[in-house]
Amino acid sequence: MSFAAANSPEIVAVRDPATQRDLLTEPQPLIVNRQHGPAKARLHVQSGIGGPLRVSISADESWLRPDRTTLDIQANQIVEIGVTVLPDGPGEFALLNLAWQVAGENLAESVLIWRQGTVAKAPTPPPRTPTPPPPAPPPTPAPAPPPKTSGGTPWWQDHVDGM
Repeated sequence: MSFAAANSPEIVAVRDPATQRDLLTEPQPLIVNRQHGPAKARLHVQSGIGGPLRVSISADESWLRPDRTTLDIQANQIVEIGVTVLPDGPGEFALLNLAWQVAGENLAESVLIWRQGTVAKAPTPPPRTPTPPPPAPPPTPAPAPPPKTSGGTPWWQDHVDGM
C-alpha cells in the first residue's frame, strides 16, 4: 500500500454508540426495535487520516430515513448521524449507504439495519353491517272501474231480446 493510498480520505468506522460495535467490520446488523411506532437510532461515523470528506447518505428501503443526506467530516473526526425507522413498509432489512468521491473515484460503505418487533396497531373496529335495502314502495291500488253511464242498455233488455 502506498503512502497516498494509506492517507486517502475514507470512512474507517461506523459505530453503534450503545455497544461500540463497528458495523463495518462486524457481520451482525444494527437492530432497531420498532414496537412503539417509529424508532430512532444513532451512529458514529469516523473518518481516517486523509483529508475532509463530503459523504452522501441514503437508504435502500423507504422505511429507513437518514436524518440528513450529506455529511461533511474532517480527518480523524467522529460525527453522529441519526436514522428513523418507520413501522410501515415491506421487509425487515435495509442498507444505510455512505458514499463519497476521492480523486474522481466513487467509494462507498454500507451498514445493515434490522427492523425488529411488531407494531401495536390500534384496535380494529368491528366490521360494518351492511345497511338493509330500503323498504319496497307500497303497492299501487288497482284502477277504479269506469263510472256507469246512463243511457246504456238495461240488463233485462239483453235477456228479453234473446227470447
